[in-house]
Amino acid sequence: MLDVYIDAYIASRGGRRVFSSASMWEDVASVRRLCHYVVNLRYFEMCILMVITMSSIALAAEDPVQANAPRNNVLKYLDYVFTGVFTFEMVIKSFAAERGDAADSGAASPRCSAVCGSTLLSCDNTK
Repeated sequence: MLDVYIDAYIASRGGRRVFSSASMWEDVASVRRLCHYVVNLRYFEMCILMVITMSSIALAAEDPVQANAPRNNVLKYLDYVFTGVFTFEMVIKSFAAERGDAADSGAASPRCSAVCGSTLLSCDNTK
């Protein structure tokens, strides 16, 4: 929506570029467009679901009896990778939600899913 106002502002000035406070929002709008594009890619959700599955398998593979087992050390670093991927997903979906049309027609509020995701990530990092 901001893009329409910026384009109208530039057109009202005869099509020439006028430097004002409105010009600083163009970069933000292009980042939001990029985030919206990535979130709506065909395989984005499938990749995230695969990472969730791998994270669940890694969690089930941990050895609770021997805390210092070599397998647990590898799984600890994999948990950091999974947390990074989930953080990336949360951030990119939050930026895409700013556009207002990032959610599917049947989905809940994108803001709500971003808040739920950030809550889960903060709980994951408290162990």
